[in-house]
Amino acid sequence: MATWPISRHVSRAVRVICFWQRRRRDGVKLRHPSSLKIKRTKKMPHRTRPMTALLLFTGLNAILVSTISPVYDFVCFLPYWERRRERRRLELDASRGKGSNLT
Repeated sequence: MATWPISRHVSRAVRVICFWQRRRRDGVKLRHPSSLKIKRTKKMPHRTRPMTALLLFTGLNAILVSTISPVYDFVCFLPYWERRRERRRLELDASRGKGSNLT
């Protein structure tokens, strides 16, 4: 086979045309690439299931929404917050000079 006669700066389309012209000149019977059917070599590894995804997303959100209320109540009504509120009230009273326990 002869060396490549076209420089690297020539566009790919020109090289393809020259390739097919050389094939025709050499007497090789090949079909043009536009007439070839392109086969898909890789298939998707999975099917897309939008309805299943939507139902799963909705179900997961429903579960999360139903569990947020008990979690919120547990965190907000911990005895820690009551103790902290009382401690801050006492510190504030002490800094103001009020003796809340002195009447």
